[in-house]
Amino acid sequence: MVVRTDFETLANKVKNLKIKVPQKVKLTLYGLYKQVNEGPCPEELERPSVIQFDERAKYDSWKSFKALTPDEAMKQYASVAKELFKKV
Repeated sequence: MVVRTDFETLANKVKNLKIKVPQKVKLTLYGLYKQVNEGPCPEELERPSVIQFDERAKYDSWKSFKALTPDEAMKQYASVAKELFKKV
């Protein structure tokens, strides 16, 4: 089980990576991070317009993890982060 302190440590390591992280991986980590820290994307939060590409992609990623509990999101975040660290 990933505990909160382990999650924060991983998140800081990801934030400080010196390699180029693929956009899909960045969005996955973003969505999982938001799910852990803020819970499901609020229904009243409007989806950004199509011309706001980055904001819309982040919104969609966060929204895609709405069914996960914070613990499940932490586990998935840890798994993705550890795979990323193998490439460093």
